[in-house]
Amino acid sequence: MLASEIQERKNRKSLIVLVVLVVATVAAFFVVRQKNRVTVDKNFFRTVDLESIDKIRIENLRDTIELTFENSRWRVNNRYPADRSLVTLFFATLKQAEPKREMTAGITDSVRASASNVVLYSGAEVVQNFVAFGNASRTQSFFQDPKSGRNFLMTIPGYRVYVSGIFELTTGGWRDKMVFGTFNWRNFQSLEARFPDKPGESFKVQPAGDGLFGIEGIKTDTAKLNTFLDDVSLISVEDYPESLKLRDSLTQVKPFLNLIVTDIANKQQTLSIYRENETGVLGLSMGEDPVIFNAQRIRNIIRPKSFFVQK
Repeated sequence: MLASEIQERKNRKSLIVLVVLVVATVAAFFVVRQKNRVTVDKNFFRTVDLESIDKIRIENLRDTIELTFENSRWRVNNRYPADRSLVTLFFATLKQAEPKREMTAGITDSVRASASNVVLYSGAEVVQNFVAFGNASRTQSFFQDPKSGRNFLMTIPGYRVYVSGIFELTTGGWRDKMVFGTFNWRNFQSLEARFPDKPGESFKVQPAGDGLFGIEGIKTDTAKLNTFLDDVSLISVEDYPESLKLRDSLTQVKPFLNLIVTDIANKQQTLSIYRENETGVLGLSMGEDPVIFNAQRIRNIIRPKSFFVQK
């Protein structure tokens, strides 16, 4: 056998031994890594029967919100009806969010400054308490267990969502966006539309019998009127600006349109609408709550009396 052939066989054996050693080393690395990996309990923050929750308190540097369940619906700070879709989203977040990993470092005090303390009640009993916060770019969410001080990166499997966002809403954000949320055809008595600058275009809608509605003093186009009433019942706000200064300034200005809805118990809901500006269309609900409307959406309810005359 030639010396070159002998050397080639030695080289092959050395290569095989090297490959085996590399494979063994890599396998050992992953085995050790797997053993040292800390397993996170996916249900760490899912230990409560959510059906039993009847009060939620969320407190942060911006606001303090109390959501309470009474008479078959949620209310905000014992004053306003809550947005049903947001309450549903809140409970869906609690049900689906899970820890991805525990954070042992990298969470700064500035990040924690955005934290919201969340307390869940069943009756008078506190059944869960956690702190929710996120990074400055709102791409990562964290929950902290106050008892142990442990912090966890939170995710909802299958979704790229900022989990902590729902806990950062202010009082206005939680409120029902439907202005006439209790508008009900079964208890409807009348609707008045008053145009202060054009009183001749003001009108009053009342039941006209046989399930129909009409406007006093004119032969009414019922198709237009029914569309108008639907638009009024469904009108929603973009935002509730929490500004006493804005409220005070609006009360000093003549509105473009006043709407007054009265039910059969003589309970009234009012909305004053002002002229459009750069922020949208401002309004005043019930004489005290500033609101902002989308300009395109609000135009459907700014209809003068002459609009409804049957031709």
